[in-house]
Amino acid sequence: MTVPGLVPCPLCALPKDPDARCPSCGMTAEFGPDRPNPFAGATLWLMAATIVVLFAITLLVVALTA
Repeated sequence: MTVPGLVPCPLCALPKDPDARCPSCGMTAEFGPDRPNPFAGATLWLMAATIVVLFAITLLVVALTA
């Protein structure tokens, strides 16, 4: 039975308000379908650049100590 306006909780499957915590298990709705993708645009490129910089620093340290 589905109740209009309620969605099933992804953890315990009980109906809950989509914008509130689940009353049964307490899971929050932080990663809902209308949230923007955190790994898109500038964030993705910043994380990729960080990995490249860390790799370059590690390579430099290894090259200087060998």
